[in-house]
Amino acid sequence: MVWFGKPHPSLSRWVKEYWSWENVSSDDLPWIFPSYEPELVLHWGTPPVVVREDLSEVPLTRIHWVGPQTKRWKIKSETTLHLVSVRFFPGALYERFSISGEELVNEFEDAAARFSSDVDFPLPSMEPSLLTESLNSLILSMWEKRSEVPDYAKLALVAFMRGETKIDSLAERLRISRKQLNRKFKEIYGLSPKDFKGMHRMLNLIRDPSHYKDRNAKLRLTDLAYQSDYSDQSHLIHDFKSVSGQLPKEWFEFYDKMSHFYNYDLSS
Repeated sequence: MVWFGKPHPSLSRWVKEYWSWENVSSDDLPWIFPSYEPELVLHWGTPPVVVREDLSEVPLTRIHWVGPQTKRWKIKSETTLHLVSVRFFPGALYERFSISGEELVNEFEDAAARFSSDVDFPLPSMEPSLLTESLNSLILSMWEKRSEVPDYAKLALVAFMRGETKIDSLAERLRISRKQLNRKFKEIYGLSPKDFKGMHRMLNLIRDPSHYKDRNAKLRLTDLAYQSDYSDQSHLIHDFKSVSGQLPKEWFEFYDKMSHFYNYDLSS
């Protein structure tokens, strides 16, 4: 069972969504796409193992962060998965927990120290409204002194999310050097502006159900390339395979593989 929920409005500036798995088999899961959205994950039962792209393995703790990821990764578990996750917007950990995005890149760091021993953790088997309420209370209990995000970094993030591609001209408009923009952007969000832009374009591709053959029989890769501002189909294929390890034709056959991770209605 897969569930998605919305945070309380007072948290919606930082928390994108909640989601949980109950009795999900790791054998049914694809390789997980890189993402700039950090998460806080709570496991019930034996925590699984992360398999990296180079096939090295990382044992997970019961409560851990998922930092911004630049490489694909996979979950391996001998038992079914029971977990609850909080998906944050880019930069939320910096602003609300004073955790640098750069510090967590490609990491799955233990987060147990953030909680007191008497915290009641939410259960994935909870009734949805109770699970949402429990997660709202949990996140509010964790809030710490805020770190300020400079306005130019916020404006740069918005520009890149809207598809602006010219970093030099953006830095000039923001009246800072490109070096300064790169340094601060990476500190807060974990990725350089260039890498963030490329990942954003790729995530927009894979999260849209209309890009999948079983949802859109008329889908053509040339259309996807054009809509996503790739110079041509070959450029799309090259970039997609370098990130996912698969050809776009293979990936976009069925949307179900993404429904474990993203609820399009909540994430749009």
